[in-house]
Amino acid sequence: MTIYLINIFLIMLSGALFLYGVPERRNKKLFCILASSQWVLLSGLRHISIGPDTYSYKIHSFDVRMYQTWKELWRNFIDVLFRGAVGNDPGYYLFEKFVQIFTTNYQVYLIIIALIFTVPLGIWIYRNSSEPVISFLIYSTVFYSITLTAIRQTIATTLVVFLGYEFIKKRRFLPFLLLTLITFTIHKSSIFFFPFYFLANKKITKKYLFCMLACIPIMFVWGNKLLLPFAKFMKYENYLVYYEGANAW
Repeated sequence: MTIYLINIFLIMLSGALFLYGVPERRNKKLFCILASSQWVLLSGLRHISIGPDTYSYKIHSFDVRMYQTWKELWRNFIDVLFRGAVGNDPGYYLFEKFVQIFTTNYQVYLIIIALIFTVPLGIWIYRNSSEPVISFLIYSTVFYSITLTAIRQTIATTLVVFLGYEFIKKRRFLPFLLLTLITFTIHKSSIFFFPFYFLANKKITKKYLFCMLACIPIMFVWGNKLLLPFAKFMKYENYLVYYEGANAW
């Protein structure tokens, strides 16, 4: 916890020095590089006991991939996606095998995952945020815990959100669709970003806001029933038991 708080303090300190200090020293790019580098080191060099699933990913996934052939993994990819075989996210297993061409060290793998997510995050904040300190603090306090444990979601999010957003801005539907399909094989939750292509440039009106707000109580009351088909489709219906009664859909 101490190193986490020190990291937050250093982000605020570098922000004060390079964004809000002497005009001649203001450098948004340098701040984003420093803040991103801190998160890469903190995430990539963490012990495998940090994060609920970090150790599980090692023994049940990364280590297993060392003993599987490309042919076996490709067959599993086809069987899961097109033949209804038992399994989830076969694209992630191919990704693991690809990384193991270069290294079989799990700590190095965690550093690679940290780089894959944090570098695009830093670039995205640099290009799109008018208050990068606030952006990094929001990530640090709201989303960082997810990237500590959810490796598949982290990879999928990096691609479909940060790279996908560039396709959305440029209105390049086919590349965005292809990207969404690829990330879907890494973690199926990425499919929920697909509608954003059509919503991103929608004009915000009072009628539109009213309709969106009206959906909130509906999701609280009937959320499980409405999302159950999606959960079954993505083979994550086992998670529904954690959200019985009051939930956070």
